[in-house]
Amino acid sequence: MPIKSIITLFSIVMLAAPAVVYAGDFSQSKYEDKAKLCEICHDSGSDPYVPRLAGQSAKYLIKQLNRYKEGERESAIMTTIVNSFQSDLEMKGVAEYFSKQPSAKQKQAPDEAFYDGKHMFEQTYACAGCHGFDGKGGTDQALVVPVLAGQKKTYLVQRLTSFREAEHDDMNPMTRVAKKLSDDNISLVADYLSNM
Repeated sequence: MPIKSIITLFSIVMLAAPAVVYAGDFSQSKYEDKAKLCEICHDSGSDPYVPRLAGQSAKYLIKQLNRYKEGERESAIMTTIVNSFQSDLEMKGVAEYFSKQPSAKQKQAPDEAFYDGKHMFEQTYACAGCHGFDGKGGTDQALVVPVLAGQKKTYLVQRLTSFREAEHDDMNPMTRVAKKLSDDNISLVADYLSNM
């Protein structure tokens, strides 16, 4: 479906939906309908470049939604969606909804490439230091990092390649790590994570 059609459809649905309520009155169920709209692309959709959100850290989702809101990340669809939130509480409700959903993924039987990717993730590039050995964000609550376990391989390859090719962003730890990765390394790490 063309991007303009998706934006138009989303905008119509948001205008038709009942307003979400009351500052200070937090109930996840109030935000479920809006979250289910997000699921159309993110968890039900077949686009390999659109990330899964089920099981993702709520803190991380809120951080990224705010980056779209502030223009730090660019996407016509995501900007439209973020601008449709009526409050920070609504944004939090949607993020909390996704954080509580089971991450549905199809695992393949481990092979040699799987263990090569595991070794790179855990030891060679020390990714597990921030992302946790289980790929679920580690134990340091001060770090706001994404859950990577079970994420789509194609999306992970895209993101790691984007970090590697970023210019003038060497203060970002992901850029520093990604610049050390070859295409083959990226593929192995992404394959491992997608099958965790």
